[in-house]
This record gives sequence, structure tokens and C-alpha cells, in this order.
Amino acid sequence: MDRRHFLKSAGLASVGLPVLLSGCDITDSSTNGTVKGDDIEVLQKVVKMEGVAVATYNTAASLITTPAYLNVAVAFRDSHQSHAAYINNVLSSIGGSKIDISTSSADPRAASVTDELSVLNLAAIMEFEAGEAYFKHMFESVISSVAAKKALADIYPIEVQHYLTFRSALGDPDAIKYALFSTIKRP
Repeated sequence: MDRRHFLKSAGLASVGLPVLLSGCDITDSSTNGTVKGDDIEVLQKVVKMEGVAVATYNTAASLITTPAYLNVAVAFRDSHQSHAAYINNVLSSIGGSKIDISTSSADPRAASVTDELSVLNLAAIMEFEAGEAYFKHMFESVISSVAAKKALADIYPIEVQHYLTFRSALGDPDAIKYALFSTIKRP
């Protein structure tokens, strides 16, 4: 894939993503703004996941030789840093302790990457897992506060965009055509 097509795909991957959230009611007033321990536990887990992503991008970046791929990897790493900061702010606002991601370790799978292609494959896998985690936490966790629900819903489509961008870079011609998270190809 050439640089122009890759960068174009990175931008287009997010076009249909807001549709993915159309069934997610993050403003449900039935919770009355209460916060349970589950909210804090889930959000702390999410921040830790974001820290692992940042550390993994930092570890694997030296193996990326194509400037377009490196630019996207750096942008996605920075995105994960901002996700961690955002979730940490939500944690603080609901009475939880912030998580310091500066000491996070890279995903153990990063030890097996040896070249640019293996970095892109690992990045795709991790981005899929992040999207899946946000999706599950939004719908399967027992979170109660609107702030926690909103934070998860805000970040979920970005993780899916990251995954679809890497799928496109890896040669999946249908990467940006998926309409539902449940129909996206697993890495």
C-alpha cells in the first residue's frame, strides 16, 4: 500500500464510526449520577490498558521504517496518552485514584516483533482488543455513573478507527466497509 492510500484510509476509517454508538444510551438518568466501586475499578483497568498501549508503541517504534506508518503509530500512541489522561480525570471526578502510566510496561507480545510488518500486526491486534474492551465495558460491566459511561463511549470509536487503519495498512481492502463492531474481522 502506498503512503497516500494509507493516510487516506486512516482518515476515512472514522467516517462510519459514530453509527456504532447509536444504540448506546450514555445519558440514562436512571443511575441518578451515583458512583459504585465498579466504575472506579473499570476505569482504572482501562487506564492501565492505555498505558500498556503507549509503552508498546514506544518499544516497537524503532522497527517502523516507513515514514507514513511511523507518523500514524506516533499519532495513535499520543491518542492513547490522551485517553489515559481523560479517563484519569473522570476517575478523579468520581472519587477514584488516578493511575500513573509512565511506569507501564509494554505488552509481552512486543518482545516477539522483529520487523515493521510484525509491529503492524501486533498494533492491529492490540487496537482490536482495546476496541473490544471498551465495547464490553460499555455494555457488560456494571458501571453506574454517566461520567464513566460517557468516557467509555467517547473513546470506543477511536480504538475501532485505529484497528481499521492498521487493517487497511495490512492490505485488507474491506477494512473501512464494516458497519458493526460485531462484524469486524478479528485479527
